[in-house]
Amino acid sequence: PVFGAPVFVHEGDNRKARVVREYSAEVSTRCNYDELLEMIIFDHLIEMDGAYDEGPVNYPDGSYEAYRLEKGLWWHVDKVFDQVSDEAPRPAPILDNRTKDIFGKQ
Repeated sequence: PVFGAPVFVHEGDNRKARVVREYSAEVSTRCNYDELLEMIIFDHLIEMDGAYDEGPVNYPDGSYEAYRLEKGLWWHVDKVFDQVSDEAPRPAPILDNRTKDIFGKQ
């Protein structure tokens, strides 16, 4: 491996040798290599006002970005888990055929 080589590719052919992620000290973030997806996956960060008058800081918003290795370069992936389901995932229907709701009322 060559350290400091411009191997991280963003839009177009914009290459970077390093990627720095800055975020609030109040949060934890993910940055791991996922063997199943063969990507470096990390939290997508959004800017929000920080607590204690510290100014704007970055917080994870629940979505993920990634870098995918292709031909020796790590290509940026904007959104990793972007599939949308028509129905909520559930093993069996809940309250579909009952006469009472979850509070016991009709």
